[in-house]
Amino acid sequence: MAAAEDVVKVSENIDLDLDALDDKEFDIPPVENPPSLESILNEAEDGSLLEEDFIPPQLLQGDQGDTGSISSMEGILGDKPKRKQKKNIRYAEHGQVLRHVVLKGISAQIMSAADRIDAGMPTALAVSSMIAVGTSHGLVLIFDPKQVLKCCLGSTAVGAQYGAVSAMSFNRDSTRLLAGFAKGQITMWDITNGKLLRTITGAHPPGTAVLHVKFTDDLTIAVTSDSGGSVFELEFKRLIGVRTCESKCLFSGSRGEVCTIEPLHMNHMVQDHPMKDTLILAMGSLSKGDASTLPLLAWQFVIIQVSERDRVIDPVLAFARDQTIHFLQVVCNSPDDIKVVPLQKTELSYRLLAIAWMNSRSMVVVDTSERAHIIDVRTEDELEVIDLVDVQLVYSTSFYKSLATGGNVSKALRLDALLKQGKYQETLMLALSFYKGKAKAVVGLSSGTQRRKIIVGERMLEILNEYVDLSASTLCPSRGRAEELEEHFQNVIPVCVDYCLTLNRVDILFGSIYDRFSTDPIAKGTFLECLEPYILNDRLTFITPAVMKDFVSHYEQKGMVQNVEACIVHMDIASLDIHQNGTLPEILGQRCQGQLDPK
Repeated sequence: MAAAEDVVKVSENIDLDLDALDDKEFDIPPVENPPSLESILNEAEDGSLLEEDFIPPQLLQGDQGDTGSISSMEGILGDKPKRKQKKNIRYAEHGQVLRHVVLKGISAQIMSAADRIDAGMPTALAVSSMIAVGTSHGLVLIFDPKQVLKCCLGSTAVGAQYGAVSAMSFNRDSTRLLAGFAKGQITMWDITNGKLLRTITGAHPPGTAVLHVKFTDDLTIAVTSDSGGSVFELEFKRLIGVRTCESKCLFSGSRGEVCTIEPLHMNHMVQDHPMKDTLILAMGSLSKGDASTLPLLAWQFVIIQVSERDRVIDPVLAFARDQTIHFLQVVCNSPDDIKVVPLQKTELSYRLLAIAWMNSRSMVVVDTSERAHIIDVRTEDELEVIDLVDVQLVYSTSFYKSLATGGNVSKALRLDALLKQGKYQETLMLALSFYKGKAKAVVGLSSGTQRRKIIVGERMLEILNEYVDLSASTLCPSRGRAEELEEHFQNVIPVCVDYCLTLNRVDILFGSIYDRFSTDPIAKGTFLECLEPYILNDRLTFITPAVMKDFVSHYEQKGMVQNVEACIVHMDIASLDIHQNGTLPEILGQRCQGQLDPK
């Protein structure tokens, strides 16, 4: 799963190029003194919602003549024919939409800090009214909109203990900053005075990297995820002057690797929305879909017109993976009545790496070739394409794989990595160590013995069935001699017997696995002969009547009835159905006579 672990941090220092807009087309009055980058960055964002920024449903559906209600939108996601992404890029009509700006002041100070105080190189970025840059040596540098360094949080000594800064988040008013580290710790800082408020060490299993840490609209609640694929809620409390933090697991990595989370932030202009007191968190996992691509999430409030006269303001979640973006409306009638309505899906001609809303009409997406595409959501036109190769985007691969902490990745990722290499026996051995609780550096797995065995046992059976199918088809020598085929199955079948006995699932061994090998005469005969040593060693004391009948017939045909006699005394006689095999009574009779013979 090499590509699946790549978590991308996209540069956020992109700004509108006002000079490149067509003044006549957009009816923009001339400006004698255009604003500088610093003034734009220093400008407070009020987050106000303008009517022209909202998308009516017909625009999301791509049909300007249809103003259907919310109920009429249901089913569109699955029933609507796929529309190809238009090839035309509308440069002439719209002019340059984005331009990449290098924040030279910040860049120079980061390089200086790396040289003077061994701060390390940038590893994480957070932007609000302030700009925070985390480094590989555990420092956080805070800059104001004029690129002036305001403070330096932490120390290289802390970095040596906690590792690199892997994720950061400002709260709503930019007075607090959460910083997550490669070894699982989280710190909270007061940005107004540079004071450390909390050090959170018990939220994540030791050694797992913090992939995301994000404040919600509730200033006392944050959410965080780690390299084990688990998601936690952090609740901050202050009792009698003592600051504490309580963590609660929202999603366990043993159920599927969550690799992206995105809380919904309410816009202060939507004051009476039913969800104003409800926290909504979107999570994207690797449990379904192409394992080589990451799920991507982005929220935006839009106006949905439910009838000719009525409209509502609801959040729309853009969920993307591979080459598809799904647009989902979240409808909330009450905190206990929330549903998701599919609106539209857009098919692209490239694979996605990152997505973000520019406004409710437009999105910017980055593809795997590191090109930024500005897309009009209504028409699906590409307004502009910008090559970001020279930007040298930072990929936090080491945090996701947790290579920075000694390879402490979750069990699912470790198993999938071996499976992708076709190392099925090694995968089963690793899974067995999880099953027996002997594996080291395991995260995201239930600590309860029985629960762990159930989860891992089910996964082992999935891997085993896949191994059987491949061994009987793709991995099987297609034109080999009988000796080669026997050797192939002699290497495969004992593995199946061993793991089925370990999991106490002889029903699977003599069910689906035996049925699969029975389709080939050589595989069937090898399977039956491989049972003999397990019977003689008393590891296998029961065989289903149907398989026992084949077992006896096979040895009879090879003139090796004495082998059957040797096996029978090691088996539970009560489990043998002598009525299904006429040879068994004779063998049993001969065996009894031999046992009664004084000689």
